[in-house]
Amino acid sequence: MKNSKKPKAWGVGDIRVRAVRGPRPDGRWYFRAERYEGTAAVTVWAGWATRDEANRTLASSVANGTEVARTRGAEDEVRTVRDVLELWLGAVETRPLAKDTTIAVARASLRHLNRHIGNLGVDRLDLMTLDRYVGARFKESTDPKTAGGTIDLELTKLQTAWTWARRRGFVPDRALDVPHVEIIGRPKYTPTPAEWSAILEHLKRLPWVYRLLLIQGCTGARIHEVARLTWADVDLETCTLRIPAESKTGYRPVTIPVSLKDFLAEIPEELRKGRVLEEAVESTITTRIYVYLREACQAVGIPRIGTHALRRMVVDQYYRGGADVGTVAAQLGQSPETALKYYRQATSADRARAVTLAGLGVPPPGEDGKVLKFPKRKTG
Repeated sequence: MKNSKKPKAWGVGDIRVRAVRGPRPDGRWYFRAERYEGTAAVTVWAGWATRDEANRTLASSVANGTEVARTRGAEDEVRTVRDVLELWLGAVETRPLAKDTTIAVARASLRHLNRHIGNLGVDRLDLMTLDRYVGARFKESTDPKTAGGTIDLELTKLQTAWTWARRRGFVPDRALDVPHVEIIGRPKYTPTPAEWSAILEHLKRLPWVYRLLLIQGCTGARIHEVARLTWADVDLETCTLRIPAESKTGYRPVTIPVSLKDFLAEIPEELRKGRVLEEAVESTITTRIYVYLREACQAVGIPRIGTHALRRMVVDQYYRGGADVGTVAAQLGQSPETALKYYRQATSADRARAVTLAGLGVPPPGEDGKVLKFPKRKTG
C-alpha cells in the first residue's frame, strides 16, 4: 500500500521544495522548487516525482552548479479549483511567519471546498456555482446559526486563493465574486465617526496603520485598494485619488475631504514616493491590521471590527448627508444594488428623520396657505 502522507517541505541548498498536490496512483507528488530572490519566490523546477527523485534532481544540479532543468510550470497544471487551492495552501504553509492555527483553518476550509467544487474547471467557477455551494453546505449543517460563519470563512479562503492565483497568471484575469452569506446571531457592528476617531488616536504611533485607517474612514476604499495606492495616484490639487479598477482596465476617481488632503499635504514632498503606506508589504497590511484593530477596539470599548466596518460607516455618512445612490456607488466602486443591500444599515433615528423630511402624515396647506388639520375623532 503506497504512502499517501504528504511529504514535508525541505531545502536543497538555497532552494525550497514542497509538495503542492497528489499523490497520483503511482505514488508521485507534484513538487514545486523555489529560490527566493529578495522577497520574491522564483520557481526553478516543478513536476511529478517521488521525494527521492525530486531530491536527486535538485541535489545534482546544486552540486554541479548548473541551473535546474525546468519542467512544465505550475501554471500549466492549474485546471481545476482543487489545483488553485492546493497551490495556494502550499504557499501559505511555506510562509516564514505562518501560524499553525492559520494553516489548520485554511486546511479545514479547503476540505469542504474540494469536496464540493474541487473538480470544477477554473473557467467554470462563477457566482451561480457558488450560490449552489452555499445551499449545499447549509443543507449539510445541523445548526444554521454556526453554519453561516463557517461557510462565509470558506468563501473568503476561496476568494483569497483565487486572487493569489490570478496575480500569478494561473487563472483567468477576473475578480471572483462570491455570494453574501447571512450570519445569524452575529450582526455586523459599524462604528460611529467618533469611535473611528478614537481608534485613530489610539493607533497614531503606527504610521502606516494610521494612514490606512484614516484614508479608509475618509473614502470608504477597500483595504487592498489603499494598500496598493501610490503617491502617483494622489492629486492634491483636485482632492482626488485614483483607485485602480478591479478589472485592471482603468481607475475610478475618488474625491477626498479637505481634512485628508491637508494631512497628505503635510508630508514632506521628498517622502512622497512609492506607496502611500510607506512601502509596507501588502500581505503584512492585510493581516497585521486586524491585530491592531482588535487592540484598538478593546481600548475604545466597542465590539471588534474589521476594515470593512469603516466602509459601512462611510456609506452611512453619505446617505445621512443626503447623497444619492449613484454618487455613493461611484465613490466606493460598487453597484447601487450592493451599496444598499450590504452596506446601508438604517437605524431608528434614520427612519424617524426620513419620516420627518418626507412630511408623512402632515396635511397639505389649504388655498389660503394655512395648514389644514385632521378632524378629531368624535366620541360617543
